[in-house]
Amino acid sequence: MIPGHLRDLEDYWYWLESLLDRSGGYLQEGFLIVEPISMGDDGEPPWLTLDVPRQTLRFHDGSFLSFQLVVDVHLGSVEYSYHYARSVGELVWRHDKHPGHEAEHGGPTHRHLGDGRRVFEDDVDLADVLEEILADQQGLGLAPDA
Repeated sequence: MIPGHLRDLEDYWYWLESLLDRSGGYLQEGFLIVEPISMGDDGEPPWLTLDVPRQTLRFHDGSFLSFQLVVDVHLGSVEYSYHYARSVGELVWRHDKHPGHEAEHGGPTHRHLGDGRRVFEDDVDLADVLEEILADQQGLGLAPDA
């Protein structure tokens, strides 16, 4: 859940960085890549959206989170993909929000399961996803209990 103290997309950017810093993983790219889309050509605030292109967060056990997202000026998710897999590439789950599955799921948000099924779900954000990864790793004995 997005904290209530976030006022704008710049705050959201800092929040994403803090989540990643506390995740127990490291960004394969070395740092968070964010592409703000502004009202002018200069790229300066006020921004209309933040585009976080596909990046990979790697964990000590070899598992990884491949993610991308677009956030609007109201701090709402326009689209996202959070793909969590084991070190051998085996899909654990993927949270998606994009157009194309409304008829099947009643909206653009859905979850791909490791067994190939796709099911409806509510919106998630990076904090939700990282909590789910921590719970998975604790369940496998790979992370200390909180």
